[in-house]
Amino acid sequence: MNLRPAHDVPAADEKSAAIVAAAKVFLDSLDADQRHAATYRFTDNAQRSNWSNFPEGMVPRGGVKLGALSASQRENLDGLLGELLSEDGVRNITWQLAAEDLLVSGNVFGVMKYGSEHYYAAFLGEPSTTEPWMFQFGGHHLAINATVFGPNVSFWGLYRLLDNLRRQPSIRFAGRRGRWMRTPLAVQLRQSPTPDVAGRVQVRMIRVAAGHALKTRLAAA
Repeated sequence: MNLRPAHDVPAADEKSAAIVAAAKVFLDSLDADQRHAATYRFTDNAQRSNWSNFPEGMVPRGGVKLGALSASQRENLDGLLGELLSEDGVRNITWQLAAEDLLVSGNVFGVMKYGSEHYYAAFLGEPSTTEPWMFQFGGHHLAINATVFGPNVSFWGLYRLLDNLRRQPSIRFAGRRGRWMRTPLAVQLRQSPTPDVAGRVQVRMIRVAAGHALKTRLAAA
């Protein structure tokens, strides 16, 4: 897929401008090596499609690693996620990372690596109100791919599965117990897809980071 060299970007609104500002705060808090690891050209299609539900070690990931961030850098990353996602979305990620830290730590079979430190953040293009750019955040059972285009934010390749919580039903975090659940919209679409969707789309994974978005896959014709 070749991207157009020029884009007619509509004027950013207040929300998208806040997302850009939070992204710049996070990027500016990184040192030179971290920033180099975290940034790609907007036209880098290899990194654009570089996301997976598998843990580190099974697939290569690009970006800056959470385990390499300082406490203040993590706060800046949380600030970006807070602007990009809904309150429920941020809560979901917090629970996901907490559950991840309850899995077997270290290397498994010499390949798989579990733990919240093995999640990555990356940018395609520079955060801007006048040019398109993309933010990626993910790791084991989590992938957020958000493209910002003026006032519009689109989520592509979203993967949000609370399988870690399902495996750890007794997890308690911040005084609350985690639970496996599905969003009403996901259940509704799965039970009664619209005629134009029926036969073409399979609902694959539900309960994703942006709240009511779905991970879907086009069925073979």
